[in-house]
Amino acid sequence: MPARLLVLFVFLVPLTGAVYSNEAVSAKLALSRMEESLSSLQPPEGYRVRIYWTGLDGPDGLALSNEGRLVVCEELAGRVLLLEPDGARVLVEDLDHPEGVCIDGKGNLYVVEDVGDGRLLRVSESGEVSVLADRLSAPEGVAVSSDGTVYVSQSTVQLSALPLGYRTWVTAFRPEGLVDTLAYGRYVRSYSGLAIGPDGLLYVCNEASGVSTWDAVVSIDPRTGQTDGFCRGPVSCEGLCFQPGGDFPMLLVEEDVGGGSGRLSIVSGDGRFQPFASGFGTLEDVVVDGEGRIFVTQDSDGTVLVIYPDKVERGEFSGSGQSGGL
Repeated sequence: MPARLLVLFVFLVPLTGAVYSNEAVSAKLALSRMEESLSSLQPPEGYRVRIYWTGLDGPDGLALSNEGRLVVCEELAGRVLLLEPDGARVLVEDLDHPEGVCIDGKGNLYVVEDVGDGRLLRVSESGEVSVLADRLSAPEGVAVSSDGTVYVSQSTVQLSALPLGYRTWVTAFRPEGLVDTLAYGRYVRSYSGLAIGPDGLLYVCNEASGVSTWDAVVSIDPRTGQTDGFCRGPVSCEGLCFQPGGDFPMLLVEEDVGGGSGRLSIVSGDGRFQPFASGFGTLEDVVVDGEGRIFVTQDSDGTVLVIYPDKVERGEFSGSGQSGGL
């Protein structure tokens, strides 16, 4: 891969004086290691990659606010952050391993906790927090439709003591108060990230892909529960998203394709996938904005990375990000 495709822009807090504190030295060493790790990334021709945010404690689910700002779950810190040019703002905290996040057209934020007694919470634009459901089984993904129905993926794979004792399903929490279970399955699937496609179907990652089945993404009809395999081949699928208008191609992250290496792929409307960028650490989620910038959470080193077209120059970044205080 030509070196020109691996340009890295990192914004540092200036250090003054000739003597550095231990904290400053540690920060510089940490940044150096991150820069070295980017050298292994392989974006396609015409794209560049850089660190968008660092210093996150278990970055996981991603979403874009209605204003185009990046929202990220900090799973190990138990909070959800809004990443703004002048710093990160806490939207909700005191959570138990928040993993999946989405935002509706009114600006309400929905987040799920990936634990055995997990919750689905809604956070209004004014900051009011409501618990919509509790006693969920390690929910990982959440999506909301235009009619207000909230879809949540659940799986007992991390809760089951038996290798083949787990089950997985998607729950629909409808605005009129009804709760439906969709696509209940055993043994070969474990549902994680999900999104609503342009055809109104739910597209759901199967994080057990490559282990018990090659079904990486399934489609679910939210009206009937009809479930079909959609994309085969990717492994350990963790997160997916559609284009800003809700159209294909889909973007898909594979958490670990082997040796702790994550991969970003593109999936067409007929379910065919093509690797797009590789050489990451372990990946958790992906989102793309209207400028074609693709953001991924890399929980192996606490960063959000951005892969962007050459045509998007450094000065055109509307949210330039921070370097986590480094």
